[in-house]
Amino acid sequence: MHRRALLYEQTTNRFLDTLRSGPRPPYALAPETELAERYGVSRSTVRKVVLRLKTLGIVRVKRRKKTVVRKPAKKDYFPVRYDTPASRETAERFVLRKLTSRELPPEARFSELELANEAGCGRGAVREALIRISRFGLIEKTPRQQWRVIALDEARINELMQMH
Repeated sequence: MHRRALLYEQTTNRFLDTLRSGPRPPYALAPETELAERYGVSRSTVRKVVLRLKTLGIVRVKRRKKTVVRKPAKKDYFPVRYDTPASRETAERFVLRKLTSRELPPEARFSELELANEAGCGRGAVREALIRISRFGLIEKTPRQQWRVIALDEARINELMQMH
């Protein structure tokens, strides 16, 4: 995930945490400059967060006045994404499960982003898992951020079985 997008998502989630533990709505939201300082981000990031909160119906904006009108719900949050060794292992198990259950059948094409969203992992964790799995000849990288499941014949399956 791009660093700016990650910063925006993390800031949004932190903002939602603050609103969730704050006073009962309705109440006025602090000025953008104060929020930017409090969260250690730019005013443009704060504006993006406030726009999202407006879209979600958490904040109402009338001219320059921003009012919190409801408490955030769990569904309002962005999923938390970490690219840690644990998430790389999770991503690898997820991809292997999809391959062995034939959810990804031979010749299927898929993207890192699709799998990352499904698995709830970061794209980097999924990419590393796919690279490791590709070393066994089960999948291969194709152009435009796509991957393909390799169709295996009996000889190739026997060869893989002997490797383990």
